[in-house]
Amino acid sequence: MKISVLISIARQVEGELIWTQVVKAHVDPNVLKEYLNSSDLPKTTTFAGVECVVEYGVFKDVEVEGVNC
Repeated sequence: MKISVLISIARQVEGELIWTQVVKAHVDPNVLKEYLNSSDLPKTTTFAGVECVVEYGVFKDVEVEGVNC
């Protein structure tokens, strides 16, 4: 089974630290794109006291194993 995953990538404002996080997953990447366009996901955040700029992207066709489809 293949799914698509919406992820966030937070980059430290002045530095080299990067955090990634899965925000949402769905079998249809268009659902994730619509969610991304219609939501107010933050463009900045703080991780472990570090100020970050956040970007979002959709990974398509991620193969899921161990699922009976």
